[in-house]
Amino acid sequence: MNHYGWKIAATLAAGLAIAGCSDSKEKQAAPAPGQAAAPAAPAGPLEISFMGAWAGEPPQANSESQKIIENATNTKLTFQWLASAAADEKINVTIASGQMPKTIGTFLKPTIINAIRNNTFWEIGPYLKDYPNLSKISPLIYQNVAVDGKTYALPRVRPLVRDAVIYRKDWLKNVGMQEPKTIDELYAVMKAFTLNDPDKNGKNDTLGSFEYKSMNLFDFILPAFGAPNKWSVQNGKFTPDFMTKEYMDAMKFYKKLYDEKLINQDFAVAEKTQFTAAFDSSKAGTQADVSLNAVARQTALRKTVPQVETDFIGVIEGTRGPIVYAGPGNNGVVLISKSSVKTEAELKQILGFFNKLADDPVATLLAWGIEGKHYKKANGVNERIDAKLYETEVKPYREMKVHGDEKEFEGNLDPLTVKANKSNADREKLAIADPSLPLFSQTFTDKGAQLNKIIEDARVKFIMGKVDEAGFKAEIDQWVKSGGDKVIKEYEEDFARAQKK
Repeated sequence: MNHYGWKIAATLAAGLAIAGCSDSKEKQAAPAPGQAAAPAAPAGPLEISFMGAWAGEPPQANSESQKIIENATNTKLTFQWLASAAADEKINVTIASGQMPKTIGTFLKPTIINAIRNNTFWEIGPYLKDYPNLSKISPLIYQNVAVDGKTYALPRVRPLVRDAVIYRKDWLKNVGMQEPKTIDELYAVMKAFTLNDPDKNGKNDTLGSFEYKSMNLFDFILPAFGAPNKWSVQNGKFTPDFMTKEYMDAMKFYKKLYDEKLINQDFAVAEKTQFTAAFDSSKAGTQADVSLNAVARQTALRKTVPQVETDFIGVIEGTRGPIVYAGPGNNGVVLISKSSVKTEAELKQILGFFNKLADDPVATLLAWGIEGKHYKKANGVNERIDAKLYETEVKPYREMKVHGDEKEFEGNLDPLTVKANKSNADREKLAIADPSLPLFSQTFTDKGAQLNKIIEDARVKFIMGKVDEAGFKAEIDQWVKSGGDKVIKEYEEDFARAQKK
């Protein structure tokens, strides 16, 4: 498991390189930097239809933003915006009808995976090497959206690594400590935040950390104990993380935090709103969340504590050195229909369109909007003018965006935001993958919520002292009998199938 994520990434990267040597029916000139080596664009605009979900009011057809995209990419775009709550059903009906738009923004749910296996969408992996912006997306992100070891989907890219522990930097100074680097140092800081009056109000009214039922802190410390990212894979055999000694070690550490009352005693039932409020009201000194939320927490705190400082910890050293877990690295995918895009030449032109979305002027439009309307230049950097107008007039088009957020980083950003963005990028090289992400288990699709609850409840019981190690093992046995054995078998079979591709 330790090296699985990078092995698959290397394999995919090699595949992209090998694809460059495959035979091609069209001889292409060497592309200019940032331009795809795709067939020459048609004389008239290329027509592209897109179906995707949008929770708010969709932009008007032929809006100013749409025209900028069309002019920059030599396209004519049509959109079918779906209400988020009904999007999956509408997309499934559309696929079944055979009357599909050329492109669809969606998520890799079982019905979509089945459609891919039924030859509904183009396989794009062999073409990616011709598109600089598409090919520079992390191979691990492509691997996470692969089906049977092949690439059909353009990922709507998000950071692979975002999790962190946000902390009160001013409290850390007050208790005379440095930013923790190891799990023992993190424990010491949490203890000091609980017992040493870090807010200097003379009262025993603070906590080391406030957790809610998602148990973000537990997930953050798991890598420090050497636990796998959801699953361990050895010689094609899958073992869930909760069956490992390392997972048990992490539970014992978390139980220590609970027993010593360094975290809230109602963590198992606390809600997200309580989690946020505890930090914002100076009741807790740390909070496990995404790194960028350090800025939001600092902003909220400064309403009552004007000089407050927050910061975040991105990595905790553990038994295997500094490692973190990689997330999926995407917020859904874009697929290209084979029924509506009938030729390889048109496929290449559509890939060229998505490649161009990462180039200016479109990249800046998607990140900031239109200069003078949604943002302005201030001392050479972008600054938002009207965030609400941007949300309604520009943001829906980001549903087509399959590149990273580099342009967003060019604005007038808080130093903590700059640090978080850099940390997210830097930590990718330390990340280990969840090997189940590109795999499919029908049992987990049908019973995943039930199976997860067995382990989540058992974990809480262990931490609260209601069951011991033997009791936790009994709950694992129940997980196996309830369908967990089938999940393991199906992942192993799908993994083996992907390795043969």
